[in-house]
This record gives sequence, C-alpha cells and structure tokens, in this order.
Amino acid sequence: MSDTTSQTRVAVITGAGRGIGEGCARAFLEQGFAVVIAEKESSLGLKLESELGLKARFIKTDVTNASSVEHLISQTIAKFGRIDVVINNAGRNKRTPLLEISQNDWEDGILLNLSSVFLMCRAAMPELIKTKGSIVNVSSLVGLQGQAEAVVYSAAKGGVIALSKTLALDFAPLGVRVNCICPGDIWTPQYSEWLTEQADGAAMLGSINARLPVGRLGTTLETAQAILFLATNGFANGVILTLDGGKSIG
Repeated sequence: MSDTTSQTRVAVITGAGRGIGEGCARAFLEQGFAVVIAEKESSLGLKLESELGLKARFIKTDVTNASSVEHLISQTIAKFGRIDVVINNAGRNKRTPLLEISQNDWEDGILLNLSSVFLMCRAAMPELIKTKGSIVNVSSLVGLQGQAEAVVYSAAKGGVIALSKTLALDFAPLGVRVNCICPGDIWTPQYSEWLTEQADGAAMLGSINARLPVGRLGTTLETAQAILFLATNGFANGVILTLDGGKSIG
C-alpha cells in the first residue's frame, strides 16, 4: 500500500545523492513533493533519505541497467502510488582525447549519459501518462557547444537534447511534457573533484569565473530551481533551457 495520499505529487530523481540531483531533491521536497532518491551509491542515498525525512525514499538504482530502472519504477509505485515528475540527472563527464578512447569507453559513456535517459523515459512513461506528468532531462552546455576532449560526453548530451525534443512532440497529446536543461559551470562535487586534479585549481577557478559574465559559477540550488520551473509550468514543453551565467553569449 502506498504511504502518501493520492494528491501528493511524486518526483523521481536519478543521481540524487549529491550535486544537482541532491539540489533537486531538496527543492522539490520544499514544494510539497514526495521524492525518490534514485542513486547507485547506497551511502549517499541513505544519508540524504535520513536528512529529508518521511516524504523521501532512497531506492538503489543503476540507471544503465534496464531491470534496475524497472525496479525503481515499480518500487516507487508500491511506495507512493504514482509518479508525477522524472528528473534524469545521472551522468558523468570523463574527458579523454579521441585517439585514446576505446570502443568500450565510448559504449560505457553513451550508456551512462544517454541510454540511461532512454531507459528511464521508457519505463516511467506509462505512469506519467496516468498523472499527466513531466520529464526534465539534464543535458549540458557541452551538448550544445561541444568541449575539447569530451567526445563521448558531448555526443551523449547532444543526444539527450534531441531525445527530449522528440519525446516532447510524441507525448504532449497524451498530456506529458518533456523539457531539457543545459547547465554550464555549476559548483558540484564533480566540479570540485576536477579542480583538485588541476595543477593549480585555485588559479583555474579564478580564470573560469573571470570568463563568466556573471563572475561566478552557478549553484546546485539555482539549477534545481530552474528544473522545478520546467517540471511544473504547464505550458513549458520541448524547452531547451541554457543555464550558464551568460557564458554561451560571450
């Protein structure tokens, strides 16, 4: 039996254990949603579930595995009785020059950053049709502009944009909206880890900030607020929202 009333909206968020996904979990909870923390790392998922309370549920999920994704959807329905929003956020940028990329590297990167979005959309769509719900896919500015030595990630995130547009056309007649956000430089644990790998992370961060018109990186909360808007605005469909502090315009 589900643990909430049928009126409680439910958001399923992949990669919700940290970064943008964690920001989304907190933002949606504040707006009255029950949230499902779909996360591969149990320690991260359980910690966030404990912090967020009874309207949050951690479900261990490998978004690259169809059976795991289907389990996520079935357990969400068993727990909450419905799904209103799906946020496809899980992914990772591993920058590698083309000539150093093996076929396995390519396939693994496409599976994590693009095929996982397909698997989630396919599994959740029947439930979203019932609730007239929505999907927000997290792409990247890299998917619009490209990035040096990010061959796999750029291709995958470009694919997420195209997939989002197609699903927006296909499912709007059934009441399901699909939108996509393309964040630029956002301060996340992944970004912090990347900086620590640089010869002079502080200097690198200063240089990045100087090139951004707003003078700083975005936050996970700002990104989550934009995702919340796309998920809940009933006329937003097929939107590809760039959130980059003005980087793409100069």
